[in-house]
Amino acid sequence: LGAGLYFGAGTIALSVYQEPKLVTLLQLAGLMVPLAVVNDLLIGASRGFKRMHYSVIAQDIAHLVIRLTLIAALWVTGANAFWAVATYGIADLFSILILIFLLNNAFSWKGLFHGARYETGELLRFSLPLFLSEMLKRFRGDIQTILLGALYTVTSVGVFSAANKINVVSRVTSLSLMTSSEPAFADLHAKGDKA
Repeated sequence: LGAGLYFGAGTIALSVYQEPKLVTLLQLAGLMVPLAVVNDLLIGASRGFKRMHYSVIAQDIAHLVIRLTLIAALWVTGANAFWAVATYGIADLFSILILIFLLNNAFSWKGLFHGARYETGELLRFSLPLFLSEMLKRFRGDIQTILLGALYTVTSVGVFSAANKINVVSRVTSLSLMTSSEPAFADLHAKGDKA
């Protein structure tokens, strides 16, 4: 996806947005996709090792603080949109480094590629549905708003957006319960403890 965005930036900027200035920003976003993926994988690994606080430290605290600090610095210096977008990639990079450091306490990186047994088929059968589900979840709100805007009035989009924000509380509660319980369920399933 990152390579597609990077190399297709010109086409997207000119065909979709009719704005040649967006080419550089879209290319930058394409370069940041792998960072976001590695960050998400490391967060998943920390949850898999039942170290929920690692993702909180790296993603919810450090990532946010770094982004806010960089945005404040940009505001003071009057930097351009390129650097505003780059703050996400820089914050992801710091989050990755923090997660690598923290995960090193849970297991040794040295033994990661030696002696490991890879079940590629089983891994793909398990992760592909999760990948598609996560993609739908991430873009669900945007797709709903775009469809409403295309099919109905601006007023209905505004009412929907307000109602959707109220629903955030239940989504956050559900997400926090799922995030903390998924590793425990996976561990029990692996042990065959269905009760």
